[in-house]
Amino acid sequence: ETSYEIFKDFHYIDENTYQQLQNLDDKIEAYTDRIIEATEEEISLLTPLDSGYPEYLREQHSPLKLFHCGDSELLAASSISFAGSRDASTETMEWVAELSAGLADKGYCVVSGGAFGVDKAAHKSALEVGGSTLIVSPSGHKNPYPGAHSDLYEQVRENGLIVSHRFPKDTPDRGSFIFRNRTNSASSSAIIVAAAGKDSGSLTQLEIA
Repeated sequence: ETSYEIFKDFHYIDENTYQQLQNLDDKIEAYTDRIIEATEEEISLLTPLDSGYPEYLREQHSPLKLFHCGDSELLAASSISFAGSRDASTETMEWVAELSAGLADKGYCVVSGGAFGVDKAAHKSALEVGGSTLIVSPSGHKNPYPGAHSDLYEQVRENGLIVSHRFPKDTPDRGSFIFRNRTNSASSSAIIVAAAGKDSGSLTQLEIA
């Protein structure tokens, strides 16, 4: 009788799962190394077991890992989220910029996803008035998404906060944008949606909120 035969009566443990369990120690060691490497680059990790884990996330989708870099106090700040089209009109962008700057000047942390269009306008306007802003990134900290916004990410890293559910070197995967939208919505007392298309992620984010 082999070791697997002891487990095979459990419907949730097939042979493939059993083989993966044999390598569990190696996987744990690999994850530990990645977490240590992130810490050495000043990227910290929070899990739902940590006291500093945001309560608003614990009450919502409670991601198992939340990497963050920058001013961690912004995790508990009074925040307003922005979402909207990457191809918003000039008038819309000006409106977003004015509103974001005004809210940041009033002491709110401006939260968005670091994307083109509305997201960028919200982040940059908050920074320009010396306010607080937070990027919820769909990718790891070492892989800004979109890549063209690496300078924006660096500015926010130095003057605000970047959070991500992904390990630092990870690129976005299929579920990254949904997780980003959930965290964006959960982190704020209100969400402002500007110029969203009929089937856009921004309207999905509004439904989540």
